[in-house]
Amino acid sequence: MNVIKSAVIATAFFLTAGAVQATTLQASDDAFLRDGSFSNSNNNGAQITVKHPRGLSPGFHRFGILKFDLNGIASLTDATLQLTLAQTQSGTSGLRLYAMDDAAGDGWDETTVTRNNAPAFGAAGLSETTLLQTLNVGAGTAAGTVLSFSNTALVDFLNNGAGADGLVTFGLEATGSGGNTTIQIVSSEGTGTGPQLSVVPVPIPLSGALALSGIGAMVLVKSRSS
Repeated sequence: MNVIKSAVIATAFFLTAGAVQATTLQASDDAFLRDGSFSNSNNNGAQITVKHPRGLSPGFHRFGILKFDLNGIASLTDATLQLTLAQTQSGTSGLRLYAMDDAAGDGWDETTVTRNNAPAFGAAGLSETTLLQTLNVGAGTAAGTVLSFSNTALVDFLNNGAGADGLVTFGLEATGSGGNTTIQIVSSEGTGTGPQLSVVPVPIPLSGALALSGIGAMVLVKSRSS
């Protein structure tokens, strides 16, 4: 007599979605631009100087420019841009954060960028930018203080403004008109923490089949004996 014996081996597995963590990116390029007779000068050093709003005292206006590489970063749910003060603030000033239209290009380099050749910040001024947020920097704010920009406008820009190259450019402008309202920010070449962009990606959902806990692989083992 032949006896067929069947053994069923069930292996259960459980899939758990991991917590989504923030990724911190360093600025790939940063500098500041000057207008007037200094429009062709490159200003890439230890500090990003931001001074005077546009149209006031030509030659004294200084505008910060930052670039980040988002390649490999998925869609975002949250983002924070952090800038560190390089010097104690003498006078109160607002600090405006602008997003640059990707169509203007992100191909600039911190070692060669000037007011004349910077995308969107040359003769067109700020016509190709969007104001994202303004922070108040009060007189007496200490060197080393971290200024944080974070809102839905920033997240929307990062999700939609990078384009095919994965690069984004930000602009920084002061609102104070006095000489003591200059804002000095630590650059990526400076001493301390340079501009950082902290981003939180959208969690990747597990497929319905894989998300079900307790679903196992069943292996039917047949053996024959006589």
